[in-house]
Amino acid sequence: MKNLLTRIISYLFESISLWFEQDKEPVELSVKEFESMLLKGIAESRNDFQIDNCIDLIKRYKGEGAEYEAAIARLDRAIILKRYLISTPVKASVKRYQLS
Repeated sequence: MKNLLTRIISYLFESISLWFEQDKEPVELSVKEFESMLLKGIAESRNDFQIDNCIDLIKRYKGEGAEYEAAIARLDRAIILKRYLISTPVKASVKRYQLS
């Protein structure tokens, strides 16, 4: 199941990348649409390669203004957090606490 999910996410990123490459005209996106699409992609990323695909998409989008700069800052923080979560091993045992 996990492998299938990874393949689906990879396919999604490849499709988005191909869509941008096929369309030579700049794509009109609002900053909110841009940020929402990429935050979802970052959240669903399972490895560094998928995060690198998100970074490539960020580099292709050219925006201006304070709203754009704030969105880029939030995306940067999301990327740093996701890379940390991917690289941190999950502990196999979880302690259970009884409620008294």
